[in-house]
Amino acid sequence: MWNHGYVPTLLTLGLRYDILSPREWAIGLIACFFMTILLVAIVQKPATKKTVASSAEFETPIDDRTRRRILREIWMRKLWVGLLAISLPIGMASGVAHRAWLPTLCGVAMNLLLMYVAVREIRQRRKRLEISV
Repeated sequence: MWNHGYVPTLLTLGLRYDILSPREWAIGLIACFFMTILLVAIVQKPATKKTVASSAEFETPIDDRTRRRILREIWMRKLWVGLLAISLPIGMASGVAHRAWLPTLCGVAMNLLLMYVAVREIRQRRKRLEISV
């Protein structure tokens, strides 16, 4: 992912200027590696497409005002995911620098969970717009 280049850079700077010990630096890099793997696993699209239920085919069409509201909600969710994606490596680097391992892991887990929920909501809203066309 594009935003995970910040964490190793900040960890290396912390090691260079004696903010972090070599052990803390290594633990931070390992945590960043596993966080990246977990994030990719959560965000990637499933290989198989789900078929639309037959009851959804007879849904009433969405009017223009509702469509704009749904599109605005999708845009806000995308903005929220972007904000979370930017704050994740910054929070990780800050947690490692302050040697707060448990709060950092909890924060990473909460951040990833919020991203997962937002991405699912975006997909559901997009699907609803596609069905109603």
